[in-house]
Amino acid sequence: MADDFSERYRELLTGSYDCVDRIVLNAYYPLGHTPGGFRTWWRRWHGDSDAELDDAHLMRLPGRFARRVRAWAKANGVPVIECAAGQRKHQIAEEYLAGHSVGPGVFMILVLPFVGTIVSHVDPRKMMAFGFVSISAAMYYMSTLFSLTMDFRAAFLMRTLQMFGLAFIFVPQNVLAYVGVPREKNNQISSMNSFMRNVGGSIGIALISTSIARVAQRRRYFMVGHMTPGTPAYDNIVAGLAQTFQGKGAGSVEATRKAYGLVSFFIDSQATTIAYVEVISILSVIILCLVPFLLIMRRNRPAVGEQTAIH
Repeated sequence: MADDFSERYRELLTGSYDCVDRIVLNAYYPLGHTPGGFRTWWRRWHGDSDAELDDAHLMRLPGRFARRVRAWAKANGVPVIECAAGQRKHQIAEEYLAGHSVGPGVFMILVLPFVGTIVSHVDPRKMMAFGFVSISAAMYYMSTLFSLTMDFRAAFLMRTLQMFGLAFIFVPQNVLAYVGVPREKNNQISSMNSFMRNVGGSIGIALISTSIARVAQRRRYFMVGHMTPGTPAYDNIVAGLAQTFQGKGAGSVEATRKAYGLVSFFIDSQATTIAYVEVISILSVIILCLVPFLLIMRRNRPAVGEQTAIH
């Protein structure tokens, strides 16, 4: 069952929400657009009298309003966060955000010692295969949860699962890179390894960014073809949004223009989300296809009492 908040702002909400993040109050009165409108409004409120129309009484208005808001919030158990003059609201909000945003990186750091311990006892190729399969599964899981209404908990979980598989690739890959290489050439291999990792990361980021942009544009073109004037769904949403903006004081032309802009924003958001889902799904398949290539890599066979070199 939908609550009163959802019913009241049904046309402006997409997906679902856990709680109301903030309440923004905008006051509007038509008399303010006419000469002498404020004085007319004041006289109606005070019985056709200007006796109390001064700075002292005007300054009391926001104080009374603030006290009533605090009283309502206290009665309904809603916390009120004060914002000092000159203080940015995002600075206040940061104190209330989840404090474990670095959790995936810390999780990977905790897994790395375990991987480094077993790499001398388990075939590094098998460990890398497990890492590829794990990341592929995490990417596929991410593609099923990725949406505009995704919360922080889901994003945290997806990133953590990816970091778990990455730990099983990072350490064995460094071990296999030195297989069959004389000790005096370790520095050269280390430089080449770092160079290829940086170049590969740059190329990967460029390819993914380009792919997302191209897929988003293609999906937007497809959706726009179904959102044209004369389409019942399109006309209904534009009319509903325009009516909402008119209720907030916008003129007919301005409300329609804003409605078109908001619909375009919805289409762009949906197209970009679908593009991310498609690219992530393709990446999961590509990562899984890397497993057979591990068979062409030489296996590390450290001698008895010899430690595996890890850089």
